[in-house]
Amino acid sequence: MGGVLGVAVGLLAAYFYVRASEESNVESPGRIKAMDALGLAVALLSIVRQITDLGANGGKK
Repeated sequence: MGGVLGVAVGLLAAYFYVRASEESNVESPGRIKAMDALGLAVALLSIVRQITDLGANGGKK
């Protein structure tokens, strides 16, 4: 279930990334900067941690 959800979120993110670059009239989206990728990775790890905490606590804080 988690793998399917991960693929769906990844494809949706890629779609929005390409769409935003097309709307800004950029010929190709270009490369993602290292700091942007690092910030995204930290945010993703934070989300994963919140999900695991939710599962460990049964939805209770």
